[in-house]
Amino acid sequence: MILVLIGVQFLDLVPFLSKYGFGRGEISTDIKNIASIIDNYNVLSLFSITFFIIFSFNAFLVLKILNDQHHLLKVSNERRLAEIELSNSKLLAIENRTTEEIQSLVHDLKTPLTSMQGLSSVVELKTKDPYIKELNNKISKSADNMNEMISQILHENTKIIIKINSLIDYVFSQIVSSSVKEKVDLYNNLRDEKIKINKIRFSRAIINIIENSYNSIDKDWGWINIFVSKENNYIIIKIIDNGKGISEDRLTHIWDIGYSESGSTGLGLNFVKKVIENHNGSIKIKSKLKEGTAVTIKIKEVI
Repeated sequence: MILVLIGVQFLDLVPFLSKYGFGRGEISTDIKNIASIIDNYNVLSLFSITFFIIFSFNAFLVLKILNDQHHLLKVSNERRLAEIELSNSKLLAIENRTTEEIQSLVHDLKTPLTSMQGLSSVVELKTKDPYIKELNNKISKSADNMNEMISQILHENTKIIIKINSLIDYVFSQIVSSSVKEKVDLYNNLRDEKIKINKIRFSRAIINIIENSYNSIDKDWGWINIFVSKENNYIIIKIIDNGKGISEDRLTHIWDIGYSESGSTGLGLNFVKKVIENHNGSIKIKSKLKEGTAVTIKIKEVI
């Protein structure tokens, strides 16, 4: 636009355009009067029109370059978005396939489990030894517990009412690494409060958060604190660490499938969010670089 305006300014110096409103300014009029005195109207007109054409042509070239650049940027953005969508689709396919395979494997466990329960009943009928009966009773209870766990793994909407203390105990029993347990301190202010959850999936979500915290802390002086409390009929589970933290620009992407700070598959926090939301709960993360991260889970108490 600037080049076009400069080109149009040169038209003010063309004498025969004066009758069309061009060149009524003081400077333009003086230049044309001088050209008239020295009889160089044609030279002035040629000079002015030439520069008008030059500036207009340059304006056209700049417009073409900007338009091509805009098109290239648009194509580049579309390609980048397509690559992201393709990557997300691949991850979703991997997640779905993995879930299906796990569910198939878990479902296959029901067959030997049913046999165990049936044989346990036969042993109960055949034996009269009280010690064997006691052992058999423990085997039967373990098989029943395993059957319940399988049902909760296969069906995410299968939920049971459980005391919060029992959930915390179960979470700690599922943390295999002793080095992780050593870094965790529990502050539980609750006693018999209850929640309705899918114990397997909900505990797995909490364990994922604990493991993320452990991966972010210094293994010598790092710590992880878990606070369990109640607020207005809601159970609050807060997991805080003093790890490396997450920057603000990355904090908005942590729930995205495929996003990972540690180079993993990026399915962990996405799974956590889905589990919490499936229980009509909420999860929030606050973090600061080099200071640590706080994850707050909020779920309705069962009265």
